[in-house]
Amino acid sequence: MQILRCLQKCGKLKMMAVVRTSLQKVVVLLHRLQRMAVSSPRYQKLCKDIQAEIDAHNDIFKSIDGNRQKMVKALGNSEEATMLQHRLDDMNQRWNDLKAKSASIRAHLEASAEKWNRLLTSLEELIKWLNIKDEELQKQMPIGGDVPALQLQYDHCKVSHQLHTRRRKMMWRFGERGGRKCSLEVGELN
Repeated sequence: MQILRCLQKCGKLKMMAVVRTSLQKVVVLLHRLQRMAVSSPRYQKLCKDIQAEIDAHNDIFKSIDGNRQKMVKALGNSEEATMLQHRLDDMNQRWNDLKAKSASIRAHLEASAEKWNRLLTSLEELIKWLNIKDEELQKQMPIGGDVPALQLQYDHCKVSHQLHTRRRKMMWRFGERGGRKCSLEVGELN
């Protein structure tokens, strides 16, 4: 009788409900990740735009930077020479800042893409595992039968519950990690 009560408590329907609930949570997380992936092209476009701007003006900058001393010498020690020197220094500083910003955005994109890919791979593995377990549960016979059959069903339920409990913790960690990444990425976009 105790086995029957345990089986009813940890029954197949309850286990399937828990698995389905977990799947729904994973789906919600994947939707959040998908929304984040939609906004990620904004970063990529920004990086490409900055890189295109750098590439378009690179020759001009090199020419001006190479001729800087000649232009300043041509003006002599006048006020115009000093002003030109300050403007050229300012342009040089902004150019270097722009190149540094482009490199920073590129590095951030590459690091983010790698992290997202690892997270998505792990989530895909979890979904496959959940689908396999869901199929296994659907193949199980209804609770009942003689004591050995009940014992087998109880043991299967117990093992499934333990496996699911371990995976549930993993799913929560992935969900939290994905949520943090989403909020950080969205915060950086604003």
